[in-house]
Amino acid sequence: MPRAEHRAERQNLIARSAAEIIADEGIEGATFRAIAQRSGLSKGVVEHYFSGKQDIIRKTQEWINQQALSREQRATRRKRGLAAARARMLSLMPVNRELISEWKIRIHYWSSAIASRDEQLGMSLRITGARERFSGDLQQAVADGEIPAGTNIQAATNVLLHLLAGVSCNQLADPTYYTRKYQVTLIDDCLNRLQSGRGLPL
Repeated sequence: MPRAEHRAERQNLIARSAAEIIADEGIEGATFRAIAQRSGLSKGVVEHYFSGKQDIIRKTQEWINQQALSREQRATRRKRGLAAARARMLSLMPVNRELISEWKIRIHYWSSAIASRDEQLGMSLRITGARERFSGDLQQAVADGEIPAGTNIQAATNVLLHLLAGVSCNQLADPTYYTRKYQVTLIDDCLNRLQSGRGLPL
């Protein structure tokens, strides 16, 4: 295996192991020793690839964001308009164990990143990217006649993002209430309101 590929593979293994620990125990549990044990590598190898704990946390967040984006792209392939928006929502909301873990990591990361201007900028850029993708879906839905031409795309996009973040955070606090079935119902209700021209609450 070429050296660059070997390095990337090990970094991904470490990031995945750190992600599992953060999801289970929080950021405090993601020590070099714990990550090494979980990944099956030595503590020295983990230290070789990452400059410190914050570097691991940042790379772990980048890794789960890339996983989420890849899954989103697969979910929306050959879909457009409202079908794409629905698939995009379902690929991101905590409707299964993997996505619940991702949201746990995301919340832990947000709590540690809120004091860093650089990290806040990164978060803002990721939200902007998501807003653009959802906005593209809704613009296509207007072009295809699925939703009324006068729909406020920016406001509707924001409602979908607020639903995504709000329900995802609430699911972690009350998983028995925010079941997969209920999450799907909330998504479909929003999209049906858009389709009928009733609009969405802001």
